Amino acid sequence: MKILFILCSLVVLSGAQYGLNKDMLAQHNNARVKHQVGVLSIGNPLVANATECAKYYAKNNKIDHSCSGNKGYGENLAWYMSSNGPPKQQDAANKAFSGWYNEVEFYDYNTGKTKVQGKAIGHFTQVVWKSSQQVGCGTAENAGEKKTFTCCLYSPPGNYEGEYTKNVFPIK
Repeated sequence: MKILFILCSLVVLSGAQYGLNKDMLAQHNNARVKHQVGVLSIGNPLVANATECAKYYAKNNKIDHSCSGNKGYGENLAWYMSSNGPPKQQDAANKAFSGWYNEVEFYDYNTGKTKVQGKAIGHFTQVVWKSSQQVGCGTAENAGEKKTFTCCLYSPPGNYEGEYTKNVFPIK
């Protein structure tokens, strides 16, 4: 009986991860098509590592790129909170993606740098980085802090100095 319960739990978890990643993949690929770069596929090791990292960041209540599971990958991070408890994981992931992509308004396609001093562009550029081929995302809740953490990992990683104008293109 215990084995059946464990298997059912794994199927539910895998289904939740699959749904989250399917939706995040669609959002990434919609953005990438607009920016004239190829679509990504889901990388199962990336999903596992991103989920591990989201749990790590939720447990430590911080996002600082210190998770050991992100080594060798590009990484986008975000957290969202609600006074009613942690936001639903899919909602938090959707908000994370929107926040990352909305950095597009600060990106200068001619220089590969930010148009506005102090405004981030690295999340956006990783989303549409031409040479990245796979993505995997994970979420985790910190119930005590009423936060949900989102982590997406990319392979190969992007955001190499001097390579921005060769990998990030305007909307066509």
